Amino acid sequence: TGGLWLKAPFRVGDSAIPGGGLYASDRSGGAASATGIGERIMKIALCKEACDFLARTGASAQEAADHAISVLTERFGGETGGLIVVDRRGGIGAAFDTRGMGRGLARGMESRVAVWRTETF
Repeated sequence: TGGLWLKAPFRVGDSAIPGGGLYASDRSGGAASATGIGERIMKIALCKEACDFLARTGASAQEAADHAISVLTERFGGETGGLIVVDRRGGIGAAFDTRGMGRGLARGMESRVAVWRTETF
């Protein structure tokens, strides 16, 4: 992930923290990866929140992404972060509370790129 500009030297952000910036679990049936303000993402274990929601509710990847971002936004306000979620059925979801979040998909012969809020997978 790109994270924030002008981070403190030697800072370890959420990208390397299981549950925060990344998470995958057979039990939850999904995986997630996040980007944004790492300190806030780590405080709520954003990716684990999304995967736990999958396991608890049987939701789609998009519903889990929307849920996790709603938790993040409720706690810290907007312009905080985003994530992508993949469920065991191959469903993909992306959500963010920022102005935009670049993301791409390649699966077999299919490929798509989305950048702004109105574009979804």
